[in-house]
Amino acid sequence: MTKTNFNLNSLKRILLMPLICFVWGAFLTPVQAQRLKVYTINLPPWGYVERGTPQGLLLEVMEAVSKEAGLWINNEVRPLPRVLEHMASGRVDCSMLLRFDEFEDKYIPVVRVFPDIRSAVVVRSGQSVGSFEDLSGKTVAVPRGSPFEIRLGAYPQAKPFVTTHYLQSMQLLKEGSVDAVIGTLDSLYFSADKLAWDRNELATPFVFDSRDGWLWCSKQSAKVTPELIEKLKVAVETIYQNGEIHKIRNKYFNGETPPPRVIGEG
Repeated sequence: MTKTNFNLNSLKRILLMPLICFVWGAFLTPVQAQRLKVYTINLPPWGYVERGTPQGLLLEVMEAVSKEAGLWINNEVRPLPRVLEHMASGRVDCSMLLRFDEFEDKYIPVVRVFPDIRSAVVVRSGQSVGSFEDLSGKTVAVPRGSPFEIRLGAYPQAKPFVTTHYLQSMQLLKEGSVDAVIGTLDSLYFSADKLAWDRNELATPFVFDSRDGWLWCSKQSAKVTPELIEKLKVAVETIYQNGEIHKIRNKYFNGETPPPRVIGEG
């Protein structure tokens, strides 16, 4: 190689380097600036791991939200107690959870995603439960760390049997190992379907509460800004308008999904 060629090649590399850096930065900077860590509760069908692959209704919803908002989201399925702990500390940025007043001290309610999520006690056909008092002396399966564990604790006559998730709860009920299960009704029915258990073998549920499912973000996360919150709100509203959220929901449940509601709309 001659000295002239060497100098020419060196000059080309010097001139091309800023262009390469600019193009590379154009790809990386938005992703790095909008990288979010999201937890999904390990409660089927909202979130679960099957054959080593995370999946579930909320994972699909967050994927649709991330596409609309132009965000890169790392979504992990975790037990509810860890979700709450890491949201409070800011180790995780956002999660979808039921709307409870006590959450507002630690988390920011961004937008309603799913309305009217009913909580219920379910027993086998031939039995009947119409109140918590009817659970006196009965063994009730309840997911560990869930709000229902606290609710059930207010009735010491009942005998809680702590489980890992709803599928285990329903399996125990099907086997006759427990007298009742408590949780969100959609989740309990979904689990019964997974077990190929005819719903006709279940009694009319005792529905004791109905709450909306909201997208929450951590108050302790530096990534959670007013701009991010607005992006998330617009993204959720968009997937309602274009019908994407209805398609996702109908893969797991039947029925229509009312539109989202943000703070200030009642």
